[in-house]
Amino acid sequence: MLLALSLGGCGPMSQSAYLASYDRDISSSTQAIEAARDDGHRAAAYSKRGSVYSEKARYSRAFKLISSEEYGRLFGLAIQDHNQADEPSERVVLAATSGGAAPITAGGSRKSRLAGRGVADNPVRTV
Repeated sequence: MLLALSLGGCGPMSQSAYLASYDRDISSSTQAIEAARDDGHRAAAYSKRGSVYSEKARYSRAFKLISSEEYGRLFGLAIQDHNQADEPSERVVLAATSGGAAPITAGGSRKSRLAGRGVADNPVRTV
């Protein structure tokens, strides 16, 4: 009986609760995007929502709760939000380099903005 109760949390009710928590996080992140006071807060909210979309996609696909198409759609939304979080808008971002901090303005590709600074292929995000 104890074993049955301990395994009971792995069923559809538990899956439903996980999915509902992802939906709540997506909704709250969407509200945070709309209410953001500046680019930094907006970028953080886009990043959070993108992470939740990807986690929801992974969880749902692992338990075969969604189709491949829905998985692709959710991951597409995640990528879109992460890209939106990475767009610098009009702000200036400082990138750490071996010679100190160098300003990076909006526009141009990341490699072209950092070329010659010794960090052209640095995978660290500058948001």
